[in-house]
Amino acid sequence: MLMGLFRRPLNTSYLVERLLTNALNLPDYQTDIGPEIVRRILAAERGIARYEDYEQTLDSDRLRARKFKTEKQRVALRNQIVHELVTYPKPADDEEMQLGVGGALPHTGVVSSGEAFLIIGLPAAGKSTLSNKLSEDFGAVVLDSDYAKRKLPEFRRANYCGASIVNKESSRIIWGFPGTDFQDLSAICFQNRYNIVSPRIGNAPKQVLATLRLLRAAGYQRVHLVLISIGKGEATIRALKRFYQTGRYVPTSLILDEFGNDPSYCYYYLRSKFADAFDSLGALIAVNGGYQCLDYIERPDVRSPAADYKFIDITHLLP
Repeated sequence: MLMGLFRRPLNTSYLVERLLTNALNLPDYQTDIGPEIVRRILAAERGIARYEDYEQTLDSDRLRARKFKTEKQRVALRNQIVHELVTYPKPADDEEMQLGVGGALPHTGVVSSGEAFLIIGLPAAGKSTLSNKLSEDFGAVVLDSDYAKRKLPEFRRANYCGASIVNKESSRIIWGFPGTDFQDLSAICFQNRYNIVSPRIGNAPKQVLATLRLLRAAGYQRVHLVLISIGKGEATIRALKRFYQTGRYVPTSLILDEFGNDPSYCYYYLRSKFADAFDSLGALIAVNGGYQCLDYIERPDVRSPAADYKFIDITHLLP
């Protein structure tokens, strides 16, 4: 979309401090986030930069854990992860997810009625919370590459760069390896028309429309699109607080500079040009740990998930 032309470097303490105090307006960042946040961001950024010249775990055995280095071992690992995701229920806390623990199934049981929910928004917007609720309410399997990431052994690598180096491989485990007979999680769901929830950034309309076409081809009769709207500054602060608590780092400039406001632009573009292609569309805003509804469109016989939240009339703010 519109962002992604520039990503600010964060390779010195001075640059990190300026980001926190100026760009994010956190003069008391040691209190607001944590006393070691500058050192941790710097360590994470340097860790990621160290591996930028390498391929990810998808292709590079140099980055793979010793026990899962060869392609044969890797395929067996991917099969195990898919099996766990399609067999075990979701853990109470996503942070508990790891190899051998946790899956993608709702505790209420899987429903096969061909209904899909695409949840878009910036990192730390609150997509997982809404996805988990919809999963339980509609008996939907969660198609989230973050689940696969947590099961890959490299995810917990030192220097906070694990999530970055398994990014491509985790996405393939959920959405498939083109040109292979690998049975990914989405393929299993599509074959059985399991209800699904798919949280993603949603910063490109073409990618969202491609997923919509994939779902329609698989026989999904109801497809909902929901945006969780949040300012890029607030999303960055949330992501940094989560990083401080859990050690999971999303590159700060990725949120501020590359993704920016693109999920919101994507939603409103699709709303204006392709509203009839979806069965419902809705926009929520993250407020005080919950959601409020900004907008929704739905067919007469379909209810948008956004309609379940208190509506905020913002028409008076529009030009």
